[in-house]
Amino acid sequence: MFIELAEGALQIAQAAIEDVPTILFVMLEHLPMTTVTSMLATLLIVPFFVTPSVAFP
Repeated sequence: MFIELAEGALQIAQAAIEDVPTILFVMLEHLPMTTVTSMLATLLIVPFFVTPSVAFP
């Protein structure tokens, strides 16, 4: 709700139109501690893609 009130939703929508994979990081720019939350999100996403590739060699 805060992002909508701060007109950040327009930037997120524009990022969605231009480049879909960057939506998460554009959204995280509007949260406190952008660098920390971006790195945490990346660390949580990597195992999601690595685990299935390891399970099926």
